[in-house]
Amino acid sequence: MKRFLPQSLSGQIAVVMTLALLAASAVNFLFLVGERSRAGLIEMSGPPMARFVDAASEIASRPSDRRGPPPGRRGRPPGSRLSVDDFSLASRERYEPHGQLERRLRQAFDDAEVRVEEVAAATRRVGDRPRDRIRDVLRRPGKRPPGREVALSARLEDGRWVNASFLMREPAGEDMLSLGASTLILFASVLAAALWISRRLSRPLRDLAEASAKVGSGDGGGDLPLSGPEDVRSAISAFNAMNRRVDALLREKDVMLGAIGHDLRTPLASIRIRLETMEPEAERVKAIATLEEMAQLLETILEFARQGRSAEALQKLDVAVLVEDLVEDYADTGAPVSLGERSRAPLECRPVLFRRMLRNLIDNAVAYGGAARLHVRPGPDQTEIAVEDEGPGMSEQEIAVAREPFVRTDASRNRSLGGAGLGLALADSICRSHGGRMDIVNRPTGGLSVRLILPTPKSGEGAPSQSED
Repeated sequence: MKRFLPQSLSGQIAVVMTLALLAASAVNFLFLVGERSRAGLIEMSGPPMARFVDAASEIASRPSDRRGPPPGRRGRPPGSRLSVDDFSLASRERYEPHGQLERRLRQAFDDAEVRVEEVAAATRRVGDRPRDRIRDVLRRPGKRPPGREVALSARLEDGRWVNASFLMREPAGEDMLSLGASTLILFASVLAAALWISRRLSRPLRDLAEASAKVGSGDGGGDLPLSGPEDVRSAISAFNAMNRRVDALLREKDVMLGAIGHDLRTPLASIRIRLETMEPEAERVKAIATLEEMAQLLETILEFARQGRSAEALQKLDVAVLVEDLVEDYADTGAPVSLGERSRAPLECRPVLFRRMLRNLIDNAVAYGGAARLHVRPGPDQTEIAVEDEGPGMSEQEIAVAREPFVRTDASRNRSLGGAGLGLALADSICRSHGGRMDIVNRPTGGLSVRLILPTPKSGEGAPSQSED
């Protein structure tokens, strides 16, 4: 059932409300039709019932040996009959007892002060049996058969029954059309109100979800406007307050990182100057190399700590061109970096951060795998950028922790090659800041493949920028 429901809140509310209203409208329509039919039957049976009470009163006033139906039709409508019998016509099997008509008949006898031992009332739909349908048509030639026959019976003191029956038509078709139209209008009105409420509720929730995904990224765009019902407005207000606190904490973190970087670079530079005059030369070279490693480690840590809050604006560009330019830069230095599959792939990205992410992956592939080969594979919903090497790969346990900061695997990836264990962590952070994910898999032919899966902009959102710098 879930796969047939829309994914959005407003869509699910619309479907559920539509189904519920359809069921309620159908039940209401059937109930109104039944009530109108019963009300019409009660209303139309009034005059014939009054005539039946008069006839029964006249018959009861006669001597027992002269009790029979009054002579003539006495204004009775076509299709009706009156008889005095030894049985109750309303109790015959072909009729269905009608309690409301029976109560009205009893009340009519009481109001007329006519004493009868027992009364019965029943109805049946005309045409239930073929012979009945033929008889009704013959009774009213050239006319549409009436819809229902009513049977009334009253038992006199001598035990004989006064029986009467008359025909009544069903409600007209135009009445059914008007009733159906009113039900349809009611259904449309309630559904429109439900859809309006669902949109009023889902729109601010959608904005809230989109803003939540941007918390801390520098793209929050300020406070969300308060809209929707009071409960939703309270949630948006609480989110705005939280977003302001997060922004304040991140600004404090940036200030602190800047201060740390400044306070540490100054003594490191001073130490470097003093080491330039240190003797012997072998010790001086070793000390300077250690100092440079410390400085590089400090820059890497500070850069990793700043990720997730970049001031660089998003640009639409063809990342295939960006990757090609990057591969050419490495090729100019003699590095074993090549370009494999390449197709036009427009993406929204921050070019400087994007290059840094790719450089980290290329440097890792060259350092640990001997060479790097890049592929750009665009798709309708997502674009894949793969960086492959020809090294020994990684175990499943190593792949599971490779994205964590300061984690370095043993064997082929060791301290002798330098680095702080932040290359993959930094690339993963940049990829997630672009709304993508990074997959690390071993290639079937040997080596490691790091795949960046990034969302492809929807068609019509604009052409990629021609400038990539």
